[in-house]
Formats: sequence, C-alpha cells, structure tokens
Amino acid sequence: MLPKRFFEYVLAGIIFLSLFVFLILIFDYYLNLVERLGIVLFTIIFIVVVIILILFTVVLYLRAHPEIEKSEELYKRAVELRRESETERRSFRNIGVLKEKIKSVQSKGLSEEKIMKKMTKEGWSERAIDMILDDVHVPSKKIEKLKNHILNQKMKGRTNEEIKEALLGMGWDEDVVDVELGYVA
Repeated sequence: MLPKRFFEYVLAGIIFLSLFVFLILIFDYYLNLVERLGIVLFTIIFIVVVIILILFTVVLYLRAHPEIEKSEELYKRAVELRRESETERRSFRNIGVLKEKIKSVQSKGLSEEKIMKKMTKEGWSERAIDMILDDVHVPSKKIEKLKNHILNQKMKGRTNEEIKEALLGMGWDEDVVDVELGYVA
C-alpha cells in the first residue's frame, strides 16, 4: 500500500506536467515549434521532458521518505533470516549426515576453521557444525563438553536464547542447559 504523501507528490507532478504542457502550447503558438522542428522531433522532446519530470517527482519523494529504503532493507534481512532458519532446520534434521561428513574431513587433518568454512559452503548451519565439533550434538553425562560448547558459542556472539534453543533441539535437558548457561555466564 502506498503512503498518503505519495499521492501528494503525484499530484504535484501532474501540476508540473500541466504547467509544462501549457507553456509548450504558448511557445508553440508564438514560435511555431511544431512547424520548425517537425511533429516527430517535437513529440520526442515532449516525451523526454515528461519522463524527466516524472523521475524528478520520484526522486523528490524518495528523498523525503528514506523509510522506504529501510523497509526494503528489512525485507532483505527477513529473507536472509528465513534462508538461515531453513538451513538450520535442514542441518539439524540431517545431523547424522553432517556428522559423517565432518568425521571424514577431520580424518584428513583439516583444522576446525577449515572444516567450518567447507561445511558452510556446502550449505550446513554453523550452529549444527559447532555442536558436532564440540561433541554436544547428542546429550550425554559429559557436562564439561557442554560447558565448553556454551563458552565457544558465547565467544562467537550467540545469545543464551540461541544456545539454549539449539541444545534443547538436540535433546539436552532444559534444567541442565539452564544451569550450565548460568554457570558459564
């Protein structure tokens, strides 16, 4: 839906256009432009000037309303977040496949950083890769692994909510996760 002010700018553009047509008619009456230039050339010049006036009106509107660009940025960010969440869902659904791929790459002696780059290029979620690398993709009694994973995630800038959501999705007990999130904080 277009904002109310947009129609004000359209109206201003129509007024400018009407004024322009009026001035052209007056000049043509006194200077006989159509006869001198020919109807085709006169029409081309007229159309070009009309297009310039329309573009000018649009530019004025966009400068007066920068929130339009912000809404486009928000839309792009929403699409990006949706793509990321789809990648995460796919990664966690196929965690076994990812685990085997990571084991295969680890056996070749690649560093965790290179493994992360390779797997993310293949479309796997960073959080799922981190969980497998930290060996917390399956709940266990090894709380030290969980603590290390939480610490690694916090160092990467993840929030407690993001970490908790991923761990709960892997089957970790909520009470254990809450305690460890509080301990590492």
